[in-house]
Amino acid sequence: MKEKLRGIKAIAHEAGVAISTVSCVLNNTGRISVETRERILQIAKELNYEPSFVAQSLKRKRTRVVGLFISNEVSEFYSKLIRGINEGLSSEGYEFVVCHGAKAQRFLGEGFLDGVIVFDSIIGEREITQVASAGKPVLLLDRTISAKGVSTLLLDNMKGVADAMAHLVEQGHQEIHCVTGSLNQFYMEERMRAVRHFLQEHQSVVVHWHTSSLEEQSGYRVAKSIYVRAFRRPLVFFVFNDQTALGIYDYARRNDLEVGKDIIIVGCDGLSIGRYLYPHLSSVAFDIDLWGRRSASIMINQLLQIDSSPVRELFPMKLIVGASSLREDLTQRMRV
Repeated sequence: MKEKLRGIKAIAHEAGVAISTVSCVLNNTGRISVETRERILQIAKELNYEPSFVAQSLKRKRTRVVGLFISNEVSEFYSKLIRGINEGLSSEGYEFVVCHGAKAQRFLGEGFLDGVIVFDSIIGEREITQVASAGKPVLLLDRTISAKGVSTLLLDNMKGVADAMAHLVEQGHQEIHCVTGSLNQFYMEERMRAVRHFLQEHQSVVVHWHTSSLEEQSGYRVAKSIYVRAFRRPLVFFVFNDQTALGIYDYARRNDLEVGKDIIIVGCDGLSIGRYLYPHLSSVAFDIDLWGRRSASIMINQLLQIDSSPVRELFPMKLIVGASSLREDLTQRMRV
């Protein structure tokens, strides 16, 4: 029984040409006549031919796949980031895989990844350096290390935090409770450093530091522990992420306290849920989707060697003012 021809062998047989000719047409290489090229492409279409991803990757030594390493993927923040990166990569014909959790590090050195985008503090400098030393593009999001050949896309926390602190001082507040997350996160360290830098020029301002996890319940517990022993009213919070700020809103609601009057709140990251709270949450925001797309753009330029040297770039942050941090007289004007 004669073996049935498949793939490019079948196309070559139908077209009456050599397999090498079909390969040139499908890979858009070589000097093939227009007539022959069109005939081969038509036959390939009729046979529902699809090129082998593995075979093409082995031949080109490129997979057009980027690894995205993140610490968590179940939140609005990460959903927006992933969406932005996907839009940026797919528009240029690239795919990506999301790696997270304790075992994610083992995928760093995998040969099928053309480049890696890292937004996970668990992945250490040594592992990142090894990938960069192997000649693969590496982009760190909101983190910096001393290794050579690594690009970084940092949030401009210094300006965003300074604007938030200045806003609270302009509202007449001189005692502020700053609620941080885990300080093993680079962006948390940067936001704390930005507050301390602000205090150097505003020495009359008093800041109390509190540590919280990035959860709503943790924000509730922090608000409860502070409110029962604080003497100054209103109680003023600058929370380093919006998720924790939700817990402070919940504490206020359950205890008949009014946000914007009894409790003042400014958050960080500009999550969309802040617009649906009453009153609207003030937040140091940035366009997470655009941050993701910019990440993809930097990675593609590195892969195509448009930017042959590592990139270090600041991404803008902006204070969005809601009624959660405005004086009552200004809030009344906003309602008119």
